[in-house]
Formats: sequence, C-alpha cells, structure tokens
Amino acid sequence: MIPDSDWISASASAVSAVAAVAAIVTALLAQRAANVAQARAEELEQKNAELIEIQSRLSHQSWADEYFREITAWAGQVSLAISRATHLTDVDDEVSKRDVLSTLSACIDMGRWYFPNRDHDKRGYHKEPAYRGLRQPCLDWVVWAYDTFDGRRHAADRRAELIRCQRNFVSCIQEVLDPRSREKAIQRVLTDFSPVASLPKVQSPE
Repeated sequence: MIPDSDWISASASAVSAVAAVAAIVTALLAQRAANVAQARAEELEQKNAELIEIQSRLSHQSWADEYFREITAWAGQVSLAISRATHLTDVDDEVSKRDVLSTLSACIDMGRWYFPNRDHDKRGYHKEPAYRGLRQPCLDWVVWAYDTFDGRRHAADRRAELIRCQRNFVSCIQEVLDPRSREKAIQRVLTDFSPVASLPKVQSPE
C-alpha cells in the first residue's frame, strides 16, 4: 500500500517540528552552559584580582617586616650594650668596659643607617655626609649612654643615668616599631586571606 501523500507531508512536518524543538532546546542548553561558564570565569577573575591585590600588599609588608627586623636586631645590640654598661659602672674591669664602649660606638654608626640625621643640608657642611645635620632622639640616647659610661658627661649617679638612657631608648624604639599597630596589621592580613578558602573548585569541562 502506497502511503497517502498528506500523511507523508504531515509526518515530515512533525519530524521537522521535533527537530526544530530539539535544536531550540539544544541551543538553550548550550546558552545556559555558556552563561554558567561565563559567570564562573568572571567570579574566578574577580577572585584572582583580589588575590593579586593581597599579594601586592603582602610584598610591601614583607619588605617592611624585613626592615623592622633589622631595626629590632640593632636595637637589641644597643639595649644589651647599655645594660652591660649599667652593670659595669661600679666594676673595676677595663677590658669589659672597653668592649662595651666599642660596641656602643659601632651601634651609634650603624644606627645612622636607620635613623639618618635631620637637616643634613643645613648644618655640619664640613662633616662627612652621614654626620651632617642633627641626630634623631633615638640615636641621641645611645650617644648619651656612651658619653656617660665613658666619663665624658658628668653624672652624679652614672648607673641611674644609664638606666634613664635605656628607658628612653626603648621608648623611642617602641614608637618606631609600633607593636600594637603591627598586631592589628597582622590581623588584617589574616582576614584578607579568608576569601582564599571560598574560591570555587576547579572542575572538568562539561
């Protein structure tokens, strides 16, 4: 039996309709997948930008931390030297005293790397560049301790004067290092890293 032409035409139309619907569904699914992929890519890009910014801040923070570590190490040498001087004021030990004086002298010069003189372009033109201008208070207390221990500066009680130098020096260093603010800065860094845990996981292609 030969199929009716109308039936054939209707069947062809139905097939075409089904194919069209299938094509539309496929296109919609593809578009949806593309939108999802685009949204995921944008999210990853945003997270990556945030991480780059954090990395940049950490890089600067690392440089600052290294600088402050050097100052801390230098300040530790100074504190130890002044403490030794304080305990040697009534001791007859010239060798130890010369050792303390040489340490303090070296610390004074090294301190100029971290606390350069101010107004170097206004005073002391006849001196070497590092020694022109006015010393900063932090370094002044180290020089004061040296002169006190060496006997260049008259003091009724050298031990009490050295203790005063130590306390003022420690106070100056604490202002520079600002440990309280640095604790807050560390907490901010830890907070900044919290988005890392929420990054979307890498998945296989669909």
